Amino acid sequence: MPKVICLDFDGPIVNSLGPNIEFGLRMKEKYQGPKPLPPADHIIEWKKLVVFPMVAMFQNLGFSKEQAQYIHDHDYLEEFGNQRNPAPLHEGMQHIIRRLRDDGNRLAIVSLNYRCNILASLGELANSFEVIHSFNEFPEKPAALIDAAKRLGTTPEQAIYVGDSISDHHAARAVKMPFFGVSYGWQITGDEPEFVSAKTPRELESMLTYY
Repeated sequence: MPKVICLDFDGPIVNSLGPNIEFGLRMKEKYQGPKPLPPADHIIEWKKLVVFPMVAMFQNLGFSKEQAQYIHDHDYLEEFGNQRNPAPLHEGMQHIIRRLRDDGNRLAIVSLNYRCNILASLGELANSFEVIHSFNEFPEKPAALIDAAKRLGTTPEQAIYVGDSISDHHAARAVKMPFFGVSYGWQITGDEPEFVSAKTPRELESMLTYY
């Protein structure tokens, strides 16, 4: 049967972890961060450092609270707040989104990224989503999930949220929305006992198709 599917943007749809890891390593060099950081290809180690919001992540990278706020306000927003180089979609994701849409599912994005970044990465694929909620409209995900479900003619309990962080799971649980994790994104490892996770976009497509 057709479903209402809400997806986080960073992680489930686009590969934005890699550029953010590279950014963190550059900031360590630029501001002489005191903490040793894993190499860029040590993804499991980086997942242990990932928290949200980004200021908290920069603190995890060894910067003081004041340094982390400065880096966010002066470097991070300059590079990612109005994205000049859109984050790439995961391989096959364009096909997966279109297939889910063509199967009659109603799709939404619920993300804390900025709308301009989301639209820049999606291009024409944005038309596959009936609702796109970004940080610009909803700075907190529970309210965004409730509104997305309402706009798509259902209740949170009858929709699905796909995310890649523990905070995504908490947001879904707060509004009683079923949750699928993806371990190919930012934070979720796939070992969490509270929910099932997809290791690849193709596995996510299968989970959503047969849920």
